[in-house]
Amino acid sequence: MKAISNHLLEKLAGPAAFQRGKNYYQEGRVVELRSRGKTITALVEGTETWQVTLKHTATVFEGCCDCPASDNFDFCKHCVAAALQYQVGLEQEDQLKNARVKDRLPAYFMTWQKQDLVDLTLELLSNDHSRLTEFRIKADSAAGKMDDKAIKKQITAAIPCNRQLFKYDQVRNYFQTVESVLENLEPLIKSLTPEKALKLIDYAMQRIDRALETIDDSGGFRYHSVELLASLHLDTLGRSALSPEQLAAYLYRLYSEPVSDLYPPIPDHYLAILGAEGQQHFFETIRSEWEILPPLTGTDWDKEYVYRRLMHPLLEEARRSGDTDAQIALHAKIANGFQDYLELSALCLANKQLEQALHWRQRAEKDNKKAYHSKAALQENQIAIWSHTGDYQAVLDARWEQFLGQPSLPRYLAILEVPGARKKDTLKQRALAELKQRQSRAADRSPEKQAALDTQAQIYLHYKQTEDALGLAEKERLDPTLLLRIAKANNQSPDRTLPLFIRVAEFHVNRSDNQSYKEAIEILESCRQQLPAKSIGRFEAVVKALHDEFKRKRNFIKWLEEALPEMF
Repeated sequence: MKAISNHLLEKLAGPAAFQRGKNYYQEGRVVELRSRGKTITALVEGTETWQVTLKHTATVFEGCCDCPASDNFDFCKHCVAAALQYQVGLEQEDQLKNARVKDRLPAYFMTWQKQDLVDLTLELLSNDHSRLTEFRIKADSAAGKMDDKAIKKQITAAIPCNRQLFKYDQVRNYFQTVESVLENLEPLIKSLTPEKALKLIDYAMQRIDRALETIDDSGGFRYHSVELLASLHLDTLGRSALSPEQLAAYLYRLYSEPVSDLYPPIPDHYLAILGAEGQQHFFETIRSEWEILPPLTGTDWDKEYVYRRLMHPLLEEARRSGDTDAQIALHAKIANGFQDYLELSALCLANKQLEQALHWRQRAEKDNKKAYHSKAALQENQIAIWSHTGDYQAVLDARWEQFLGQPSLPRYLAILEVPGARKKDTLKQRALAELKQRQSRAADRSPEKQAALDTQAQIYLHYKQTEDALGLAEKERLDPTLLLRIAKANNQSPDRTLPLFIRVAEFHVNRSDNQSYKEAIEILESCRQQLPAKSIGRFEAVVKALHDEFKRKRNFIKWLEEALPEMF
């Protein structure tokens, strides 16, 4: 084919027509170009839409147009524009032929006409509502049509209410659309004045809050959208021109509404924005509302919610300042049940108010709606009172009672912490003796015996009696986590610890899930690193036996062979 160059086109049309035609091409006036054999036709927009016909052979490149300047004979500016468009198409075809596999599809689309690409894009977007909405927002924004009213309409459309959605995939798709729209609206909202931006953010939060009334989002799909709005809210409020008093009033109004649960915690996350003066206004408003409320009575949760809502920021403020009296007064106003009474008893003790602590304890004891854990909670409160009055023997007796009732290392350590307790060696010997008696009384493999064995091993490890722990592990069935700790603590006895490592690995493999398989292999690798060279042969024999035993667990076998390739 005859080569097409700018020099050739300028020769055919003349310098002036060539330049005007080049301008036409750059302005995108070639709206349609078709090629059939050696003939190329195109439509070029000028004062009217003109039809151009080009002929391209091995020796000839020529053209004409139905405009007056060409009169279907001369090579005019419209011919130049069409020829340049045709020339780009030829170059793109060459690029397609020479493109690597990964570049071939983009190169192919480059040969398409713009309108064809537009048609294809619209067709694909018609089946993807989320992406279609995204591009409509971008198009409206590029056209300068996205003011605050238009943005509000987009938010309304993106967050429909009363949808009654309960299926997992329905809720996920719903909030994926919400998230996509909000991500595209975010830069537009940021470009607005803070006053308009805040109204839109609050509106979006209200829409989500209303939508959740009929949507089961137990999967938490809303969180990304809510976090985006929360971050936008902090940023927008930070750049607003509201005075400290206005900021405090705005945040208090927001805090008083249920929708505030979707925002960052108020006022904690807004303290820097409020500043010292704004914080003072906020807490004065909360305090004034709190002080007009009478003490809480009854069991109406909606009523109690109002009290607790007002109390929360005041309580946090009192904790930050270390004002225990204020904390007690706040709790006393809403004290309405067992847990409240015990909290007050503990606060009074911390504030050296023993009589008041005893008063609230008695209220807790008389409460007829105690929770299932009330006995243990009352016992801890009584221990705190005994500690406060210096009755350490009573504390020690109570701690022993707890340990003997349900032995554990934390309960043993609580015995050691009692002031005035006997020598620790004596306490240890008594604890071990009690545990052994418990083991002898309990049935094999019972929870009672297992708890006693595990606690005995933990006490040995606590005192670094690793040899005793190892002897117990060799004879008894222990928690796998303890077995692993004992094996690692006795690295000087590789022949004795190898079976422990294998027991723990077998435990994980028998759980039959991929994560457990990986944990088993990590344990085996840890074991090999701890073994001396003379024990490697035994290790390999044991691992090969594991390989044969669990050969039906394909993933385990595959990963084991990858981790220890020299053995298989």
